[in-house]
Amino acid sequence: MGCRQGGCGVCKVHILEGQYARRVMSRAHVSAEEEAAGCVLSCRIYPTSDLRLQVVGAMKRTSAARWRRPVNPPVNPIKGDPPWH
Repeated sequence: MGCRQGGCGVCKVHILEGQYARRVMSRAHVSAEEEAAGCVLSCRIYPTSDLRLQVVGAMKRTSAARWRRPVNPPVNPIKGDPPWH
């Protein structure tokens, strides 16, 4: 996507669970109120534990399309190929 160190706002997420350290957020994309509620730019945080999050920025469109197929598709035991081949 070509990260701009928080300047584009594409990677905005809402942290539901977990701990993280953060760097300065662009107020053009994340207000102080949003940040206090757990909304951050994922390019500006560093997880210090496992995180559970919800994508809320423009990345939601691209990440939803990316995960339509399974990451590790099941293998057809007869042919050895994924079932959609």
